[in-house]
Amino acid sequence: MKFTRTLLGAAACCLLAASQLQADSTAYDINFSDGASPTNPSGSFMYDSSSDTFSDFIVVFDTLSFDLTDAANTPKIAGTAPACLGGATDGAASFALLSGSCSDAEWQGQITSNGEFTILTPTNIPGVGYIALDDRVSSVGINPMFVGDAEAGTFTITAVPEPGQVGVMIAGLLALLCSVRRTRRVTS
Repeated sequence: MKFTRTLLGAAACCLLAASQLQADSTAYDINFSDGASPTNPSGSFMYDSSSDTFSDFIVVFDTLSFDLTDAANTPKIAGTAPACLGGATDGAASFALLSGSCSDAEWQGQITSNGEFTILTPTNIPGVGYIALDDRVSSVGINPMFVGDAEAGTFTITAVPEPGQVGVMIAGLLALLCSVRRTRRVTS
């Protein structure tokens, strides 16, 4: 009986501590696929769900870095907003786009005299508007093998666990193991 109470108490402490560490701001990795180049784009961002704002939204495509932070906080919504946004605007609309609410969302990258990278819903559906997050940068000095490169594909996002949460979980597991070991010694 004492063991059960100890075990439940330790589990409750771990859950409480982990919930205290859960911040409103979460880091995400973007997993791009279907690109034709040897390496797909890579990207990551921070999203604060309490204020629906993005920070550090960076995508690298063909060695060019694109900062989509401003575009994510104020997305282009043209025409009638897609139903997948659920009426959301600003950062909330961008997060709906990124998190899979818009099942037909895609990425597009292109290198010409400028580099351009966009995450969007299709723009060719009659009577339906679209949402787009995009950034353009100068491609001056880029390796000539990338000029003329145009690619597109799909993506998913994955939340990155905070180191503090992982530490609390490990500490909780160690406390449980010590508790079990101590209880076994006492009963032997």
